[in-house]
Amino acid sequence: MIRKLIRALGILKFAPLALAQLVVSQIREHTSRQLLANQVGQGTHVLQTLSLRNEQNIVLGENVILGPYNLFWCSANARLTIGDHALFAPYVSIFTANHGFADLQTPINDQPEIEADVNIGKGAWLGCRAVILAGVTIGEGAVVAAGAVVTKDVAAYDIVGGVPARRIGSRLPKRDVPERAIS
Repeated sequence: MIRKLIRALGILKFAPLALAQLVVSQIREHTSRQLLANQVGQGTHVLQTLSLRNEQNIVLGENVILGPYNLFWCSANARLTIGDHALFAPYVSIFTANHGFADLQTPINDQPEIEADVNIGKGAWLGCRAVILAGVTIGEGAVVAAGAVVTKDVAAYDIVGGVPARRIGSRLPKRDVPERAIS
């Protein structure tokens, strides 16, 4: 009986650390949610590992599922809008600005940013480590493959992948797929 008690007490010495980690995680989740204020739809859970910039320019729809370590970096003059039921795998990165680089006489870091809104459609699925760049619209129900870098709009229900992302298929039945070249 005493041995069981000693073993139980040995396990308990780690309890304060686990409790502290749980509390910190809850505080981070609460803080992320507070930063987004009224811009988070019902049923959407904001993870503590979400990295935000200019969170006032971010709107999350209802029942959005975020993966760990998603990065949503908005510029001051562009918005990120995510539709209802969108699904994000871990490490998805979205940017609403990019560095300008047109002037060869000026260092890139000194050139103005190019800012543009990003829109993620209802029910879209973004795979692990997908990158979405400024000015892109991902259509309703579209799928972005893991590791894809999306530089151009993605039509509704299209499947894209690669660097840069290209159309590789459609979720629509073959008879419903619009005629277009796969680039």
